[in-house]
Amino acid sequence: MYSMLNIESEMPYYFDAKKLPKEYHQRYLATQTMETLVHDEKNSISRNGILKQGVKKDIYQWSYQPIEYLSELINPELIIKAAAEHLYSLVKKPEYRWLTAIISRINYSRNFLNITTRFDLYDLDNILRDPSLSIHSIHQKKLGDFSLKKEKKSILLLKNKKEIKYNFRLLETNSCKEGKNLFEKGLLDICWGIGTPSSFFNESDTLFPHSGHLPLNYFIKAGSKLENNTWNSLVDFFSNLEISCVAINQTSHRLSREKISAAPFTTSFLFFADKALPLYYSDYPPNDEVAVEICSKSNGKLFPKKIPYENIVMSNSKIQDGVILSIQAPRHGGIVGNYPELYFLSKNNLTSNKEYQKLLETLFKQGATWYDDSAIFKIEKKINKEMRQHFIGQLKPRFRSKYTVPIDQLGLIKLSNIE
Repeated sequence: MYSMLNIESEMPYYFDAKKLPKEYHQRYLATQTMETLVHDEKNSISRNGILKQGVKKDIYQWSYQPIEYLSELINPELIIKAAAEHLYSLVKKPEYRWLTAIISRINYSRNFLNITTRFDLYDLDNILRDPSLSIHSIHQKKLGDFSLKKEKKSILLLKNKKEIKYNFRLLETNSCKEGKNLFEKGLLDICWGIGTPSSFFNESDTLFPHSGHLPLNYFIKAGSKLENNTWNSLVDFFSNLEISCVAINQTSHRLSREKISAAPFTTSFLFFADKALPLYYSDYPPNDEVAVEICSKSNGKLFPKKIPYENIVMSNSKIQDGVILSIQAPRHGGIVGNYPELYFLSKNNLTSNKEYQKLLETLFKQGATWYDDSAIFKIEKKINKEMRQHFIGQLKPRFRSKYTVPIDQLGLIKLSNIE
């Protein structure tokens, strides 16, 4: 008889457009059922990886070997070959073009996977740990901690390794309130509470003994039909806006956890729109509270408009005439997480954009430790300006559990670590 914990299935911050409205998001499930390419010995929460940390042979050359524990189970040559073929298959896909802007060549021998980069890179390992690059199996051997098994009303995560303490049943809930009620009735062992109403934060902390930090970042984004002068005046407005919502932590940028106060709000900002603009938001708490507060302080220039969640995710053409409230999670840890954005900003042609090419090379050559808080803030302002978005703060999730739930810097949760 194995021990089974009931856990909410949906974590509504890793969007997978292909699977809407069923949100068994790739990053959450990949963490349980797949393995990262490169091990991270500094992060005890992370997965094991199939390769040791890379060795930088020269300016552009990195070399990788299989990790020891896996080499005892699978022929090391098969591990190297599988890693190379897996990367080959990914870089052919349009969504991984940003990776081809970093890597110029992949080859392998019996004992080594060799990767050539396009410029001097401080840390290739961190890039290769992207959850979207995870690998499922090698030579028919499953690599993840768990295997998925579908039942009529739920999905099971069944452990693949003896040392893992629990199996998990993923249960769907229709709302945060339903999850809360199920937890209080003893029918849920872990209730994520991501997107909980602000009222949940005013309750006793006794139900929240292990609330971890999840890097869920609130942004306001300009619709594609919104004129630049209108958007720029809105940015001035947002920059002076203090959000009075207990579920929002306003910080200087998305990598910071230090709470700051916005500048005193004034109503003298310029505005070029002839009529009030819609502020689109999806029906996940506390979005409604945040949207209503922003609009109430906009001097009548914005009005809240609730729309289906998938319209936000799919960037529906019907919402491009206004501004959009969205939540984003980082792809990578630290300042390196800005890379995919920088890449797509340069319109898939880095060599023609000298400003971004120089920024990228500096970013990766120096590494995340080179940047102080003010430098990160400047880089993010540049990115936000080009992407026509504005960072307004971090969502503070609170989940209910009697168990310790470790969370890494990307907000990834490895269920096999739950105690």
